[in-house]
Amino acid sequence: MTPHHGNTALKYDWNNLFLACAHCNNTKLEKFDPIIDCTKENVEELIAFRKEGYFGTDEKLLFEILDDRVETQNTVRLLQEVYYGSTPQKKMEATILRRILRKELSEFKEYIREYREAEGEEKEDLMFLLQRQLRDSSPFAAFKRWLIRDNKEAYPELSVYIESIEK
Repeated sequence: MTPHHGNTALKYDWNNLFLACAHCNNTKLEKFDPIIDCTKENVEELIAFRKEGYFGTDEKLLFEILDDRVETQNTVRLLQEVYYGSTPQKKMEATILRRILRKELSEFKEYIREYREAEGEEKEDLMFLLQRQLRDSSPFAAFKRWLIRDNKEAYPELSVYIESIEK
C-alpha cells in the first residue's frame, strides 16, 4: 500500500502488502500516496463508480469523489490512470481492461433484464445469480453495485442486498 522507497522492513511488512494485478501495481508505483486502504474503508462510500455511453466510442468511466480527503482524490487519480493509461503500453492495457469491464457490465445488465421478465423459480435463480454478481469477489463489483444504487427505485430488492453486504 505505502511505497517502500527501498525500506526493506516496509517492503515485507504484511500490513503494507496488498494483492493487485501487475497493471494496477505497476501503475501505482510511488505517484499516488496516500490512497484509500480498501481493507479498512468501504471505497464505495467515498467514490461512486459509473460508466456512461455505449459501444466503445462515447464511453466514459466516471469516478465521483464523495468526500474531500487527499486519499480519495489520489485514489481517483490512480483509478483514472489504471483505466486510461499514461504510456503507450499502459494505454493498451487500459483499453483491454475497459473491454473486459464493458463485457462484464453488459452481461450483468442482461441478467437484470432477464430478472425483470422472469417469474417463479427462474426469477429466484436469477436473483441468486445477481447477488453473486454484486459480491466483492465478482469482477468490477463496484460498477455493478453503483448501477443498482443509481436505480434503487427499480430494484429495491437488490438495493437491500447491497446494504447487507456493506454491513
